[in-house]
Amino acid sequence: MNNKTPQKKNYPKGMALLEDPALNKGTAFTNEEREHFGLTGLLPDEVENIDRQVERVLGHLELKSNDLNPRSLGRPHLCPPCLTGLGQRL
Repeated sequence: MNNKTPQKKNYPKGMALLEDPALNKGTAFTNEEREHFGLTGLLPDEVENIDRQVERVLGHLELKSNDLNPRSLGRPHLCPPCLTGLGQRL
């Protein structure tokens, strides 16, 4: 992730910007940047700097009971073989 503000010229906007890992600052985009780059409504309302984002992610990682428990964060684990039948009605 990049901590610098993207220049306002020649950069993608909206989802294209969020899909570029070199430019996406996540919740660190300021309200002004969100408006300029068409990100309003695409990110959580709270603006966090990069350091706060790192603290939040590390806090989530500390909650994991171990590396072998994919449900430790409350989400089911989807491995590639498990994805095969997702488009089918169960």
